[in-house]
Amino acid sequence: MTGVVISGETRGGVGDGGKAAAGAFRQAAATIGGKLQQAWNAGDAKALSDLFGEKADFIGMGGGQIAGRDKILEAHTRLFKESAGKGKAEFRLVKVKPITQDVVAALYGQRITVTDGGKSQTLRSRPSAILRRVGQDWKIVMYQVTRVSGAAAEAAPSPAKADKAAAEKPAATAKKPAKGK
Repeated sequence: MTGVVISGETRGGVGDGGKAAAGAFRQAAATIGGKLQQAWNAGDAKALSDLFGEKADFIGMGGGQIAGRDKILEAHTRLFKESAGKGKAEFRLVKVKPITQDVVAALYGQRITVTDGGKSQTLRSRPSAILRRVGQDWKIVMYQVTRVSGAAAEAAPSPAKADKAAAEKPAATAKKPAKGK
């Protein structure tokens, strides 16, 4: 999972809330984040849409809602054609909250750098996703992107800096679950 940092916390809500389950939920959310990043950077709308459940909802930065995997594919196919080779995305996993054995809420940090006409613009956002286990795989069933702007965007660490910090201090990237929660 190059480019995805597993940090944040995982707290109870599922059975015994054991460490193995918490690690599995974090890994599932990190894997989805890594695949989102790979698909975005490759401009691969099919790979991106395959991460979503058949009836998933995608709510973009502007608040528009896309319902269903097929429509998510169509929208991203258009987006990638319009902006082919102009952008790079970075994701980092911020927090995971198990809801049931088969449903997890994940919060990511995202930075998209778009270069057009020699000018670069960086957009930062906080995507949140509801992931559901389908057989052996996890699928996104709800995805909402909230744009981070102003002072909040400046204060937010970039995913690349978070990756570097995690590589330098691996023990500092994961918090232990709170006892009794």
